[in-house]
Amino acid sequence: MENILPTTYMLEIYAPDDDRAVVAHFQSTSPFMHLAVGDMICPASLNMAAVRDRLEVAGVEHIFWEIEAKHQVQKVCVRTKAVSV
Repeated sequence: MENILPTTYMLEIYAPDDDRAVVAHFQSTSPFMHLAVGDMICPASLNMAAVRDRLEVAGVEHIFWEIEAKHQVQKVCVRTKAVSV
C-alpha cells in the first residue's frame, strides 16, 4: 500500500497585471475551491477596499512539490486583471 503524504494547500492571488505582487495568500490542510480564467474576485475581500474595479482571473498556475518524502505542497497561483464595473 502506498503512503499518502500530508498535504498543504496554498493559494496566492496576484495584483492586477503584476505576478510579482501578492495581494492575498491563504494556506490550508484542505483543497481550495476551483478558480478558472474569467472568474471574478471582489477586491474588498482581499483587503483592497480602495480598488473600485473587480478582479478577473486572467490565468491559473499549479505548482507541486514534495519536502523530504514527508510532506507535499500544492500551490495555486492566480493572476488577475482589473475590470471596470
